[in-house]
Amino acid sequence: WYGWTHPHPNYLGKSVFGVPELHREKIKDAKIVSCPGCMAVTATLALAPMIRENIIDTKHIIVDSKIGSSGAGAGSGTSHAMRAGVIRPYKPSGHRHTGEIEQELGEIAGEKIGVSMSPHAVDVVRGILCTSHTFLKKDIEEK
Repeated sequence: WYGWTHPHPNYLGKSVFGVPELHREKIKDAKIVSCPGCMAVTATLALAPMIRENIIDTKHIIVDSKIGSSGAGAGSGTSHAMRAGVIRPYKPSGHRHTGEIEQELGEIAGEKIGVSMSPHAVDVVRGILCTSHTFLKKDIEEK
């Protein structure tokens, strides 16, 4: 998914995606625990209950994330001063966290899931606002 060959592919099957809300028991016994991306965690935890309950169309999911400067990694334009008064797309094509979201949601659904991701860098220091857009498969009631 990332466009390169993993230097230790034999470890991939032995590692656990490091989100205790999803993999608490597996993490307890794991020798290798991955460090998931922050946008991947927010999107996955938001969508997982709806996928488990089979109430959303898993063929049409859009993840729209707004991220502050503390979570955008290193590089040009990621510091808070470069974001002042600006909202801009942040790696909108082939974003690295899309693969994590698709992997985890696909595992929950028991089928391959494709996600369109629209990340944006915003003028805040910390935090993520993740809005996921999808379609209901059936009517639901508010409680």
